[in-house]
Amino acid sequence: SAPRDGLVRVAARGAALEANDAEALRPYLHPNYRDGDLDADEALARLQKDLTGVRVRLRPRYYRLELRGHEAHLDEHYELEVNGRPLPEAVARFTLETSAGRYRLRAGLYPEKPNSSLEPGKSLQ
Repeated sequence: SAPRDGLVRVAARGAALEANDAEALRPYLHPNYRDGDLDADEALARLQKDLTGVRVRLRPRYYRLELRGHEAHLDEHYELEVNGRPLPEAVARFTLETSAGRYRLRAGLYPEKPNSSLEPGKSLQ
């Protein structure tokens, strides 16, 4: 189901961020994953670079899910702590689409319009 699949994907994202292991997200990405000009390989490489040497603690506050047939949009409202420094609450917006019978992340590791500390061109350090 979309709610369960979506929450599994964002939980995997949180675990990957906290473990500094972007590659752990690969099984949860849709085959057509894109974030702007980034494909899955580029997004994961950039995320790994951003996570290198950084301690991250992600605390989801609540979620909002909108279903649209084979597509879903999931907003994760969260608090992020980087190297022990809390950042303002932010929202991650994910697009999910079905692939092999499951909803998978099709976009959202990096926001199109920056609204978090993981914005393009900015390191977490």
